[in-house]
Amino acid sequence: MSGMLLIALLWAAAPPDTSAVRMVSGEQILIQAKRHNAGTPGLRSVEEWLSNRAGLAVIKRANYAWDPVIRGQSADRVLIRIDGMNVLPACVDRMDPATSYVDTDNLERIDLSRGTFDGASAGRSGGALNLVTTRAVADLTEAHIETEYQSVSEQTSYRGMLNAGRGDVAFRVSGTYRHSGDYSAGGGERIPNSGFRKWNGKLDIGYRQARVSWIRDVARDIGYPGLIMDTGRAKADLFGLHVDHGASSFRLYHNRIDHYMHDYARDVTQRDVMPGMYMPMWGRTRTSGFSSESLWASNDRYLMLGTEVTYASAYSDMWMEPLDATVPEMWIINLGDVGMADAGVSLKHGITLWDQWDARFSTRMAMSHRSISHPDAIAVLRVYRPEMMERRWIPNGSASISIATDIGPRLMTELSASVSRRVPSHIELYGYYLYQPFDGFIYYGNPELKPESSLQMELALVSATNTLRTYVVAYDGYVAGVKQDEMFKEYRNIQGARQIGVEWESEMALSESVVWTHQASAVHGERIPLLPPFRYDTTIRVVRGAGMAEFNAVLTGRYQILGGMTQIPIGSLVKVTLAIDNALDSRVVEKLTPGQIPSPGRNVRVGVIGHW
Repeated sequence: MSGMLLIALLWAAAPPDTSAVRMVSGEQILIQAKRHNAGTPGLRSVEEWLSNRAGLAVIKRANYAWDPVIRGQSADRVLIRIDGMNVLPACVDRMDPATSYVDTDNLERIDLSRGTFDGASAGRSGGALNLVTTRAVADLTEAHIETEYQSVSEQTSYRGMLNAGRGDVAFRVSGTYRHSGDYSAGGGERIPNSGFRKWNGKLDIGYRQARVSWIRDVARDIGYPGLIMDTGRAKADLFGLHVDHGASSFRLYHNRIDHYMHDYARDVTQRDVMPGMYMPMWGRTRTSGFSSESLWASNDRYLMLGTEVTYASAYSDMWMEPLDATVPEMWIINLGDVGMADAGVSLKHGITLWDQWDARFSTRMAMSHRSISHPDAIAVLRVYRPEMMERRWIPNGSASISIATDIGPRLMTELSASVSRRVPSHIELYGYYLYQPFDGFIYYGNPELKPESSLQMELALVSATNTLRTYVVAYDGYVAGVKQDEMFKEYRNIQGARQIGVEWESEMALSESVVWTHQASAVHGERIPLLPPFRYDTTIRVVRGAGMAEFNAVLTGRYQILGGMTQIPIGSLVKVTLAIDNALDSRVVEKLTPGQIPSPGRNVRVGVIGHW
């Protein structure tokens, strides 16, 4: 697209109005509205907000930084953005998923897309999450402070926020500090090496329709009892410029992430994997990008055009330090200066075909370039793939169609279908000597992998209080580890991977002050690892003025968890939060937890919130 055409798209669009065209595939999870209106359950993480949505789960590697799972897919099959910015974790073991870099006090909403039906996932078969942070607000001065104590890990949390604005200029700054000790599982068992320290801050400056933001996240001494390493230090800086003009917007961004993990606090003589040596490991990523969106809309149709250009680089290496002084040390490059360039154009169109019939179409066309440039990393991979190319161009994209209609006075149905093509990740292509704790194998990449294709179909039934979705996914060339010997697996394209799932969500107002919600999901698949089990969540929430109470239960085939919380206003400026998680002190071992480390047991939370 030429520069002049791009400028025209950014400045010539009409104001948006898409209310006449129904869309049920996506979802917005509001956070700030709940926090400031007697709806917050305390200082919860982004991952905890997500884990109780139908079709979503989390991989719990520890008491910190859970990894989101959408419809049984995670990692590179789920696209996670922050304010529309691509964020590439630096840890090859995914100790630092992108969700860990946003705190709930900075979060306005979460845009959730399940599957590949609206183009938001850029071909990622699981779906997409966009964590939209809170902007500075003009002509508003407010402050927010909060503190909380959690008994299960003796965790203390402190948070503060200040917003000030006058005229066209607005300023917002916020910060959160958490310090957690080792937690106790159900029954009282102390889980050693499970604490962490974390600081997160955000600066947002707005001028008219433009804003500049900076997020800094620093975490230290993070224990992962189910893994063979711990995080010594993780640091992220995310910079963004966002400009709105009418129905058009564009963003320019850059982020830098550094991660250092080690096993110096472990008894490496007793472990089964690579015993008798320490293995400190460093990783870094750098990502820059530009994207734009322009929307044209009328009463019965809309058209949205998007463009995106990104470049990311990744490097990781490991030093092996044997305890036996007679054994020489070794240096291994896990990712050798990998480069990832992507450029794409997307088009979304919604239209009311005739009375009670709506249609949506989306398509995305992209070209990706992948490269590896470190000579030592290339030499190692050529042992397994002598004909590998150091640089590759990979075309990819997606297309979808959805038809919605009313089938009764209070019931709507939507049928959707999509095809997509995913570029293998940098780790799947070029990773080397990467330990996978779920199966105990060491993985290496395959530079000759083909793109992974998927065909998806979904049927949704929607009423005023219930949404029921069922879906099927068939893969062509699914990327998975294939056993090479008793120690190693190589990423390969395999056939026969498929899955089917069902999701149910319900929200019923029992009275003006009482709401009862339900969330349930189940998924079954073939040749797909780590699918989450059936899960049912139910919550009763009572809101009276500025106070509230909440009772919740989680049921799976493995465990049952009961909990509750209340917020009590003290005057007009202060609230006290009292909560209990896992009230029965059940011993919970999640299927998606490496090492089958039990989750925290009974946890009493006490917090104080002040808002001026």
